[in-house]
Amino acid sequence: EPIPDRFRYGHSAETRTPPLSRDRKNRPMIVIAGTIDVDPARRDECVVASIPLQDATRREEPGCLAYCFAGDPVVQGRIQVYELWQDQPSLAAHFAHPNYVAMSTKLHDFGIITADTSKYRIDVCEPVYDETRRPRADFFTAPA
Repeated sequence: EPIPDRFRYGHSAETRTPPLSRDRKNRPMIVIAGTIDVDPARRDECVVASIPLQDATRREEPGCLAYCFAGDPVVQGRIQVYELWQDQPSLAAHFAHPNYVAMSTKLHDFGIITADTSKYRIDVCEPVYDETRRPRADFFTAPA
């Protein structure tokens, strides 16, 4: 029996990111991940204020597959950052887009204390779960 989408993507069919291509040899996807720390008393307000820009980035920017700034459930004042871009040209366009400038301004308006974000180039993408619904740490579908 195939793996239900909720195990593969973690979202309902209406809101999930489309399945990702596993044949990305010439144009690897890019993940941006990290944290932004703000005043703990203002963190939730900051996240809520950024929702329209998060939504606009997802809807308006070609190549944006995920764009999420969310409160860390354990560290008060911390925002977890996760972005997924189709390729380097998409990310470059984002950095020149008004949404990027507005998001940066919005975050700075809330007083960034520290920020630590990095970008990662993805060479292989495959499901976490195999056909038996067992989580796999190895890359089991990639050619050896």
